Amino acid sequence: MLLKQISLSLFLCIILSYSYAQQTYNFKFDYDFAVNRCENLVETDSFYYAFGYANDIVPPFGSGVYVACHDKKTGALIRKAIYKRPNENLYLAGRTKAYLIGDEIQFAINGIDIYKLSYNVKSNSFRLIDNVSLAMPEISGYYIHEMLLRGDTTIYVATRCCDSNNVVMIIYSSGSYQKVYSIEPPSGHYIFGGRLVFLDNGKKYLFGGLDLLNSISKHKLNILELDNNFKIKRQYLSDFNELNFRPHDVIIENDSTAMVLVQYLGSDKILNDLAFPHRLYKFDLKNFKVIWKRSRELPMTAYTAYPGQLVKGHRSGEYLYTTDCNGADATAEHYYAVGRVVKVKSDGTIIWHRDYSHFSTENYDINNFACMMPTSDGNYLVGGEAWRMIARSWLLKIDEDGYILPIDTISSLDKIDIPNIEVFPNPTHDIITINQNDITDVTYTIYDLNGQVVQSRIISGSYQSAIWDISTLSSGQYVLTISHGGKIIKSQTLVKM
Repeated sequence: MLLKQISLSLFLCIILSYSYAQQTYNFKFDYDFAVNRCENLVETDSFYYAFGYANDIVPPFGSGVYVACHDKKTGALIRKAIYKRPNENLYLAGRTKAYLIGDEIQFAINGIDIYKLSYNVKSNSFRLIDNVSLAMPEISGYYIHEMLLRGDTTIYVATRCCDSNNVVMIIYSSGSYQKVYSIEPPSGHYIFGGRLVFLDNGKKYLFGGLDLLNSISKHKLNILELDNNFKIKRQYLSDFNELNFRPHDVIIENDSTAMVLVQYLGSDKILNDLAFPHRLYKFDLKNFKVIWKRSRELPMTAYTAYPGQLVKGHRSGEYLYTTDCNGADATAEHYYAVGRVVKVKSDGTIIWHRDYSHFSTENYDINNFACMMPTSDGNYLVGGEAWRMIARSWLLKIDEDGYILPIDTISSLDKIDIPNIEVFPNPTHDIITINQNDITDVTYTIYDLNGQVVQSRIISGSYQSAIWDISTLSSGQYVLTISHGGKIIKSQTLVKM
């Protein structure tokens, strides 16, 4: 009976849990908000702060912005807060920058107006600092893409949402003073605002998109050099056939080159639907041309709809970015999407990529990576959402090589460590972490002491990391077998505490 194996279709997601006993950074906001998505991350000396969109779980319902404070060592939830406005839906929209200033984290959100908020890390409270409204009745709202702080002045980048005049607005705001600069689109187009960059040499750039009105597939990457009055000095436009949707992140390597993370229009061949995967550009700011672009041959998922993030690695000349793709063995009948992190050199060469998933009885099988942050301990915190019928925020912490990290140091006795596979911890309270490298189609099966299969999972693809939630099992001893190619390659006692 012990040799019997079953092949289960893989339903995956990354879920967050607030258990102090949990052994990895893998947390969900299950009981705090009805729907939520982690979209921004901030680190202080003692805590990680996750910001995101949220719906309240109790009336009055409506969307707002949440903040969740996590202990850096254990990942445990310390406190949480939500900000809402009456009769108004709020979104973080383009995932603007967040600034830690003293005890306050400042960021911008999108609603009827543009709102600049401050979250006080000591009092766990919000404060409205500024709101921008042009009080023009033809404007239906703003889509805020960026917020920059320069001294006492806040600079916003927003698209004006109205049928007749789709422009990008650069808005300077300081107290009661506001000044608006408009960048006009060509006839029949609208400019989709993006990342505004100020260099120390005085140059200004806007990395955005140029879209053909009333077209679902006519999009261009639109990079602008601007003068002091935000008039266009130089412009780069990609071809329509590149199907670039819009840039989501920009890192200036030096005053002459930029790394640009761009979403483009693709196709989910399993669902026969649109997909928006990411590609990476390196752009020459001096000669205003593309040096190279890299499109990864990912199994595109229709659920890659949210911004990924590009960050500098801890090692010089290395970058990481987040994206999503279909699972290695996903089908129309058993569909799932996984989060992916890609690490590259400055010439675009891939150092590694790894996919992340979660086995759970809840079957949250779609997840999106939205944000990422290098941490002061030399690792990386990744955030986004996992969902099926409803969305849940999540956080995941990985090391320099992409492996899911334990909360505390785990001794070799706590690991099942064989070539290309690492499983930990053992004993465990509720979570098993699997790091699988250059090996495919591995079956992990848990038996009780009577030889009955109690849970079994397959990881089909190589370079996968997974969280296996076994919290529903009773405490006691079990046997975990790892099988590949029809043979058991490891069998070991597993203790569920």
